[in-house]
Amino acid sequence: ITNSTFKDVGTLLGTQATESTASTVTNVIAYDSNSDRYLCVYQDSSNSYGSCVVIQVDSSNNVTFGTPANFASFIVSTGFDVAFDSNVNKFVIAYANNTPTSLARVAIIDPSNNSVTFGTEATVTTETSIEHSISFDSYVNKFLICYGRYSPAGGHAKVAYIDSGANTLSFGAEATFDSSARARYSRSAFDSSINKIISFIPQSTANGTAIVGTINTGTNAVSFGSASIFATDASINSSMFPQVTYNSNANKSVISYENTSGTNHARIATINSGTSA
Repeated sequence: ITNSTFKDVGTLLGTQATESTASTVTNVIAYDSNSDRYLCVYQDSSNSYGSCVVIQVDSSNNVTFGTPANFASFIVSTGFDVAFDSNVNKFVIAYANNTPTSLARVAIIDPSNNSVTFGTEATVTTETSIEHSISFDSYVNKFLICYGRYSPAGGHAKVAYIDSGANTLSFGAEATFDSSARARYSRSAFDSSINKIISFIPQSTANGTAIVGTINTGTNAVSFGSASIFATDASINSSMFPQVTYNSNANKSVISYENTSGTNHARIATINSGTSA
């Protein structure tokens, strides 16, 4: 579960429910604070299409689902992500086709029937791209989409924002935050106490690093500070993505990751007053 603000559904477990009768791959989820529902995005392994379904949790912690819908009726890579725009109450899904070209699309929940509709598909970059991480900056009401590229290798990012009336997306200029090949497996979270986005990056040099990004709302550009090392004990297992979530009570982020020996680790990260963690 990535980049989400969660409804408190208590400490009791509800009844298990089936999201889809089809086999699914790589589930990611985000919370819609307006409709009090979740959007789960996944790859349908029967055809490798990109699909999603609305999830509703009732007062007894029971789960019900809407009808699954395809946001992409073609093969998508499993490196997709989703985040919610609390300003216009819409999601953005970032993903890649099998070219692979980096794409994004607006998704809107209709709470009357738990259905989901989509805006026009937009191209983030035509360069060969894989793995996506998306975070919503509620201070400037814009997203940061991070993705990996084969050439030039490394982690890259663009600011994205929704034209609410047309449900379309626009983008700022591309910025590079890391030049290592494993930077494509980065994961990010927005820190609302300092209005910056922190990204955690596995490296091929036995280190895991964190870097802080700031969105300039006037130019729709993102700038990054200096990287900080959060792990030196072993090379981060890039096949197991690091995961990060932000705690608004403590004003800190928690990063969870697995190293190549198969050991799970977690660390707390705090953004300094400047642009480092």
